[in-house]
Order: sequence, then C-alpha cells, then structure tokens
Amino acid sequence: MEILLIFLIWLLITSVPVALFFSIIRNNWVCKESIRLVRKDYESYKRLPSYRYMVLCFWVWDINKFIREKK
Repeated sequence: MEILLIFLIWLLITSVPVALFFSIIRNNWVCKESIRLVRKDYESYKRLPSYRYMVLCFWVWDINKFIREKK
C-alpha cells in the first residue's frame, strides 16, 4: 500500500509539469497560426472556431482542418 501511494505521488508530481509544458506549446502554436491566417486570408480566419476550442483539440495540428466550409 505504501509503494502504491509513493507511486501515485510521483506520477502526480511528474505529470503536471509535463502537461503544463505541452499546453504552453499548444497555446503558442494556435496563436502563431491564427495570426498567420489573419495576415494571409482574413475570410478563412473568420471561419475558424473559437480560440479555446482550437487549444483544447490538441490532436489537430493542421490549421486548415479547423476552417469551416463557406456557407
């Protein structure tokens, strides 16, 4: 039981900084890609979902997959 508790504490201590590190990387990527798209094609930028949605969908790394079709 003691070993399990030590393992869980170790897992918590090591996983939180890693998750924060990757969330910072994701946030920077979304910011840079959004700015690049604003400068390149403003009409496409307006069809992007919210910033929060793009940050939370961490498995999508192609900004073009977020752009919705024209109505």
